[in-house]
Amino acid sequence: MTRNKVRLIVGLIFAIFTIVTYATRHSSGPAGASGIFPTPDEPTQTPPLPKKPQPRTTPTTDTPDSPTKPSLPPLDTPAARGDVAVPIFPNEPTVRIADLPREARDTLERIESQGPFPFERDGITFKNREGLLMDKPDGYWSEYTVITPGERSRGARRIVAGSKGERYYSDDHYQSFRRIVP
Repeated sequence: MTRNKVRLIVGLIFAIFTIVTYATRHSSGPAGASGIFPTPDEPTQTPPLPKKPQPRTTPTTDTPDSPTKPSLPPLDTPAARGDVAVPIFPNEPTVRIADLPREARDTLERIESQGPFPFERDGITFKNREGLLMDKPDGYWSEYTVITPGERSRGARRIVAGSKGERYYSDDHYQSFRRIVP
């Protein structure tokens, strides 16, 4: 065998190994169910919300693992309340968390705990094509589905989260927004 043939064979083996490894790690179920690449609107099995961590009673020196995804500031931060960096405009429509539908409050909890989310497209960049939110760099806004009971697809309800902690609710698929306030 020539040296070029050996390189070609080794390269093919490496490529096959890479594909098999990717498929194994990113498979969402048995082959044929939803395959390696489920459709964007296909709901996944949503596990229950994780329990909130209890405060520790004794001091510890261990450090928490760093999250793999960038985390969004919690809704009760000064930025989210509008105290700093993110002003609430005088005529901006708002909605209190307590006045949101239960499903929207569940979505807010999932955002705060960084998942799990029921749809694969949850957490993707919101482009603000409608221009109704503040103009920010690409990647600043993320969108999340608010489940609509009785709806077979993602429905029209969304929460859009800014990377500085602001949250907006839309119940008409981005035709209007209300800022979520505590």
